Amino acid sequence: TVTDALLAMASVHLTKKHQSPPLSDSARGSVFASDPRAADVDSALPANENKICECDDTLCGESPPDASFVRGLLRNCVVVVGMHSDQATEWIVDFALEHRVRFAVVPCCVCPGLFPKRRVFSGDGDDRVSKPVRSHEQFCEYLRGKAKPGEIELARLPFEGKNTVVFSKFDTKGGRGYRAFRAE
Repeated sequence: TVTDALLAMASVHLTKKHQSPPLSDSARGSVFASDPRAADVDSALPANENKICECDDTLCGESPPDASFVRGLLRNCVVVVGMHSDQATEWIVDFALEHRVRFAVVPCCVCPGLFPKRRVFSGDGDDRVSKPVRSHEQFCEYLRGKAKPGEIELARLPFEGKNTVVFSKFDTKGGRGYRAFRAE
């Protein structure tokens, strides 16, 4: 995805060659917060913005991408796409909803062990009864439930495997979506 690719690139280039990347609040090694709603663009990147890169990447400049450059890209994006974005999937949806940016994600891994607080209503008409998100179908419905009815839709893509796309249908007026961007 645009978001996790930029963050991963910055994370790799902000660590010294042959050292482990900085860990988050757990040993799983994710650079994303346990609760995507608690993450923000400014805290998603390490503070050592001016460190010299020591990687073997021939396309890398003399220094890593400036974290403020990455933040600027996120602040100015008009669409966020996630294809098999694992732990970043919910963060992409939350980021897009908060900033009223168009998005499309194709979730694959549900990761119920990493996100035990995700819950969906049982579907029996009782809104007070919820259950943990454990299946791919439940995860897609959970993501759709993050917005008002009609703002997030589901569709099937024409390929094998996990092919459900969860995408925005909300009006981006007042946000950075395509229509607002084109009107400037």
